[in-house]
Amino acid sequence: METKRELTYEEQVKGLSFLKDVILHVNQYMSAAIESANHTCHVTDEEFWDHLFLSTSRNKSH
Repeated sequence: METKRELTYEEQVKGLSFLKDVILHVNQYMSAAIESANHTCHVTDEEFWDHLFLSTSRNKSH
């Protein structure tokens, strides 16, 4: 059986800092991807987000 412990203040600070860093890099990556799709493929932001994830449904209407 796994036991849980409370995180120290330093661990919490490091965890939040890491999370903020990951979010920042994901935002930068997605911004660059959208900008590239807009400029090179003439894809609108809406189209980009609509087609970002592959559908798991076999009966997708679009």
